Amino acid sequence: MTILGFQVPLSVVVLGVITGMTYGVLGVGLVIVFRANRVLNFAHGAIGALGASVLGLLVLRWHVPYLIGFVAAIATSSLAAAVSELVVIRRLRRSPSIMSVIATLGIAQVVIIFAFSASSAVAQTALYPEPPGFPQFSVGPLLVVPAYGAMLLATPVVLIALALFLRRSRFGVAIRASVANPNAARAAGVYVGRMSTLSWVLAGAMAAYGSVLIFPTQGHPNPKTFGPTLLLLALIPAVVGRMESIPKTLVAGIVLGVVEEALYWNYPSGGRVQAILFVIVLLVLLVQHRRRGRTEVRPEVWVTVLPWPPLPDSLRRIWRIRNLGWIMAWTSLVVSLLVAAVIGQAAAVTLASIAAFALVGLSVLLISGLAGQLSLGQFAIAGVGATGAFIVQQHTGNVFLGLGGAVVTGAAASWLIGLPALRIPGLMLTATTLAFALAAQDWLFLQPWMMGSGRTVSAATVGPLSINSGRSDLVFSIVVLAVGMWVMRNVWQGGFGRRLRAVRDNDHAARAFTMNPMRVKMQAFLLAGMLAGIGGAVYAYILTDITPQSFTSSTSIDAVALTVLGGIGMLAGPILGAFYIIGIPRFVPLNSAVLAASSLGWLLLIIYMPGGFARLAAPLRSRLIGWLAKAGGGEGFTSLEATHKSNGAVRSAVPSTVSRHAGEMVKMTSGDTGTVASRGGLEVRELKKTYGGIVAVDHVSFAIEAGECVGLIGPNGAGKTTLFEMISGFTEPDGGKVLLDGRDLSKVPTFTRARLGLIRSFQDASLFATLTVQETVELSLEKSMPTRCAASVIGVDWRSRRKRTDRAREVLDMMGLGTYSTTRVSEISTGTRRIVELSCMVALQPSVLLLDEPSAGIAQSETGALRELLLAIHETLGVTLVVIEHDISLIMAISDRIVAMELGRIIADGNPKAVREDPRVIESYLGGMTEGVAARRSDPVPAPLGTSESGGS
Repeated sequence: MTILGFQVPLSVVVLGVITGMTYGVLGVGLVIVFRANRVLNFAHGAIGALGASVLGLLVLRWHVPYLIGFVAAIATSSLAAAVSELVVIRRLRRSPSIMSVIATLGIAQVVIIFAFSASSAVAQTALYPEPPGFPQFSVGPLLVVPAYGAMLLATPVVLIALALFLRRSRFGVAIRASVANPNAARAAGVYVGRMSTLSWVLAGAMAAYGSVLIFPTQGHPNPKTFGPTLLLLALIPAVVGRMESIPKTLVAGIVLGVVEEALYWNYPSGGRVQAILFVIVLLVLLVQHRRRGRTEVRPEVWVTVLPWPPLPDSLRRIWRIRNLGWIMAWTSLVVSLLVAAVIGQAAAVTLASIAAFALVGLSVLLISGLAGQLSLGQFAIAGVGATGAFIVQQHTGNVFLGLGGAVVTGAAASWLIGLPALRIPGLMLTATTLAFALAAQDWLFLQPWMMGSGRTVSAATVGPLSINSGRSDLVFSIVVLAVGMWVMRNVWQGGFGRRLRAVRDNDHAARAFTMNPMRVKMQAFLLAGMLAGIGGAVYAYILTDITPQSFTSSTSIDAVALTVLGGIGMLAGPILGAFYIIGIPRFVPLNSAVLAASSLGWLLLIIYMPGGFARLAAPLRSRLIGWLAKAGGGEGFTSLEATHKSNGAVRSAVPSTVSRHAGEMVKMTSGDTGTVASRGGLEVRELKKTYGGIVAVDHVSFAIEAGECVGLIGPNGAGKTTLFEMISGFTEPDGGKVLLDGRDLSKVPTFTRARLGLIRSFQDASLFATLTVQETVELSLEKSMPTRCAASVIGVDWRSRRKRTDRAREVLDMMGLGTYSTTRVSEISTGTRRIVELSCMVALQPSVLLLDEPSAGIAQSETGALRELLLAIHETLGVTLVVIEHDISLIMAISDRIVAMELGRIIADGNPKAVREDPRVIESYLGGMTEGVAARRSDPVPAPLGTSESGGS
């Protein structure tokens, strides 16, 4: 039959359904793990191959019955998956998700070595065993062997059993509860950690099941069998199922199998199929609707990959310490150039290759270390850049124009890859970059207008210097690497890097700070593409003859590994990692056993030292700074950590000076002269939100005049925070509208609402864990003094940077937070974070300010100072305040009006006196207390109610 111009015989459809079930089964395993840990398990196929190898060994060498071997295969893969979760993933649970994903790459390399060792013992003696008891028949020219029959007939039964287990059994219910709400599951007595391990066990069993039915038609397991190609074919249906739905994943896998077989039937060239699969991935992500809503945020996880704390001001005043990075950079550059002058030609080529890989590693560092994403295609982008450099230089003969061609083509490839993926939260960039890496190596680079069968890059010339030997290659690569490091340093220390870290640490808070996360991440990916393109051009100049085999998908994985091993929290990380991943194998001949130990070694390094080799250098750096401090006349110290902790010691949550200087602080942070805001009217019309049949907010309507202060009260579960989520745009309502000064904001994204003046705080006040207090305040000043991305990258924004820094320091001094300026947000108390957050809220120049429990975490003795601060914000700026608060005395003292909620509905709305005496409020919120008691509890003098309560509402 013919479908859309393609010839698709029935036999092709049947074969597609069978292979598609394989992809679906593997994709289901990926979904199960992702739902449990938010991790893309790149070891999934390797774990299945291990079980399949055990079955082949048992049946063929030791003549064990197939059914026993099958059970052993399932048990082996399940055990391997459980060990992976217990030993690796659980160890990294406090680290960023990308560290766990990268760790699974290491797991895959280690596991596949064991799988290959087991299968190689019998691979030469017999065919891989097929499952007995299943029929063999023909569909046209297609012979449906028993393995195919088992996949076709048994797979639906297996998946139905899995679905019933997850939906009906108590273990399945516990797994789903652990995924949906880990904290609530723990409170209900569920062992969340055990459920995570059980999820990995189920995924391992699925991987083994799929593997033992694949190998009868593909031969025995080998390192390439479960390589990136099969991983992509399992990842595509999982992405279609949004990494959530098992039925959608299976159906998508079947469709993908039919499409793939139809493509192979019509286009026997496999490369073209890979290109079409890449297009399919892009289209799938483009058509997926971006969901509005907030997921669990763990901003503190990125602290684990940072090698050392920031320098305190007392040390930064010493010139040698403040410029230590520059001193070491120039020293390293001079030493490198001296080495290039005396080293042998062969060693020079190796070192030049290390520099080229480090350049590509810088692009990974930008994407992963600053933007929090993961790309498995950076060396493919480098290949595009190499081709662009070759074409431009061929026509111009100018090496600098060639590098410019690499910059343009690298950025263009990044734009094509990143635009569909970065609009979806999570690590979807991994899917598009992996698909691009495979499409590039199997199709794109083979085209005659790209690399074809190979290209010879003519010797580059820079003035009188010809780059045609190992030493000149090394000098050229060192200089280009130095420029790349300079660009990355500008990004790292500038406003653009601060934005990237904010989006990486806490995407939701970044949107509340007026930032567009997708735009920020896209800018980073474009710059990373430029760096990768330049790295590819340098690599091409070194190789002279470039072929598609020079830029394979495995080299992209190497680029990720070397960056992580070196340390994604340090600029020099890619250089250190490149010496380990690229340098050691080239300088030291290694056999397979040593290579296996090397793979295991870098896996262990990730597990026990997520900060990479940079962590090993931390003690030496600390001693060097201590010596420089003493030599410079400063006071000695035992370690940076001790000095940092003493500077960040917990103090009073709200400085006593706030009440005296609140008005001045408000004027200074806002840049306002003290005139009352003329805008800020907020109206809510019939807002509604339900979750699984539970009504959280039920047709809520109210209007707030500009400049009014409204308190929002109610018991936990009343729907207050959900209402805030919908007003600020983090949650899409099921119905109703939000209007700001008459403008309908219902379809307006969160960051645009913030730019219009609708600013909100959060219950946890988590802010951005890896930023210092001063950097956080500087970030809030971006609205009035924005950083220009290009200026930040090339380092010409020093005037605006200094202006922001000076303003931020003035704010911190006024707030009594000066001693915290170089302390990371993750290391200060909740109460102090509240004051930092309030300072940032005011600096964002709101017309409407939504405060979610501002007194949570603040000592009871400091609520008076907090009240003065809130009144100063309200009165000095004339800003409209809407405050959720459980401290009755505080909310009654600052509010012009009180709105009380219960079970998603408004039960009272009026002046504080009338609301606190309302019988429904007394019954609902104050637990049926008498009117007189309610009045006394609302008096400003007695201790407030529930000052530490911050439960969800």
